[in-house]
Amino acid sequence: PMIHGGSTQRQAREQSVKMLGEVDLPDPEGLLKRYPHQLSGGQQQRVVIAMALIAKPVLLIMDEPTTALDVTVEAGVLDLVKDLRRRHRMAILFISHNLRTVAQVCDRVSVMYAGDIVEQGRVSSVFRAPAHPYTTGLLDCLPSLDSPKHGARLRSIPGQVPPPSNRTAPCMFMERCNYGLAGRCDRDHNPLRSSGQDNDHLVRCIRLDELPANLTDIDKDESETSVGASNAEGAPTARPVLTLRAVSKRFSQARGLFQQRSQTVTALDQINLDIEGNQTLAVVGDSGSGKSTLARAICGLTTAD
Repeated sequence: PMIHGGSTQRQAREQSVKMLGEVDLPDPEGLLKRYPHQLSGGQQQRVVIAMALIAKPVLLIMDEPTTALDVTVEAGVLDLVKDLRRRHRMAILFISHNLRTVAQVCDRVSVMYAGDIVEQGRVSSVFRAPAHPYTTGLLDCLPSLDSPKHGARLRSIPGQVPPPSNRTAPCMFMERCNYGLAGRCDRDHNPLRSSGQDNDHLVRCIRLDELPANLTDIDKDESETSVGASNAEGAPTARPVLTLRAVSKRFSQARGLFQQRSQTVTALDQINLDIEGNQTLAVVGDSGSGKSTLARAICGLTTAD
């Protein structure tokens, strides 16, 4: 605020406290006195959003803003993004590999591959009726919550994105595409054009008019949809690999530079855990619930009390 808006130091502090409150952070005054390592990942993410918004932008660019967050924190940040967009009447460019997040937050979507936009349009149109084989492949890769955990493999798109030094063909997806046609897809001019269903839904595919109407359930190999009994959940080993008993951790935070009194923050309180071999244990919870502190204590990066 002092650099961009000419605010005094006192005004800048007041604006900072207000903006931290706008991104739903508790105790904004106290938060300003903390170091970054004293904040959880979700709190850090909200601070970064506040830092961007305090300059009052007309366009906010968010590049993978929720990648490092757990599901509960991610949901809160996404709701915050939608609310801030309405409140500040700004545009947002939301860059993400998470298609569920895009569907939840965005109005329009542009799907990129090897430096090109291969499909774009309203989110509802592109996700309900994907027309480019790459978009269809991305949507097919999403796991289904109603499918049995060990009854099906996650689908994937074979191959890799070509390196930037080797991007000369009209369609760079041809080598990975089930509908790629040598002598055509690698030669003919390939502009974005209407999908035919919606004038605002554009697709970059020379064979668009020749593709099946619904690509989502075509060419599924049996080996991708059934793996038999080999994926049955493994039995635990006889002994726990890790045992935690009554693990606690409290941090002291000074109230001021010359004040002797400090505030005690409880990060872990009497944690008991057994982690058995041949199994995976998930630790989930809201931002600031102590998950990372627990991991650091297990590794010895933080000394437990």
